[in-house]
Amino acid sequence: AGHGNPARLIADVAEEFDALMIIVGSHGEGMGATFDRLVAGSVSRTVLRRQRRPVLIVPAEFQPSARSAPTGPVTSAV
Repeated sequence: AGHGNPARLIADVAEEFDALMIIVGSHGEGMGATFDRLVAGSVSRTVLRRQRRPVLIVPAEFQPSARSAPTGPVTSAV
């Protein structure tokens, strides 16, 4: 586990593993939050702005169905 700036750590791990894509979560701030903050929290927004790789931001409210569950191996680096 690393210490420090989360967005920088995510970028470093993505670079180390030559990741094809970065997937990060966003916890938002409820219905009263602005759209930008709801969709992309500060860490995920920073990762999105600073990466050359595709970034997928998954909202905390996301509930995968059996049909959308991954069929292959998924590796979590952070």
